[in-house]
Amino acid sequence: MARPRKDEKDKLTRTIAWRVSESVKEEFDRQYAEAGMTQSEFLRELLQRNKVTIVAKPRPSLDL
Repeated sequence: MARPRKDEKDKLTRTIAWRVSESVKEEFDRQYAEAGMTQSEFLRELLQRNKVTIVAKPRPSLDL
């Protein structure tokens, strides 16, 4: 029996990439292995589940 098709909105069709140092990459590789997850699974889980606090810096005033 085939698995059910995903809705278009749930398909993994987009890529996000960024650069990191070798030491950061090695640390992530270690964490993927310990979690028993692929890099994609691990990073999706990390980004979707962890709470991020955004602190906006006040913009400089033009009134000097």
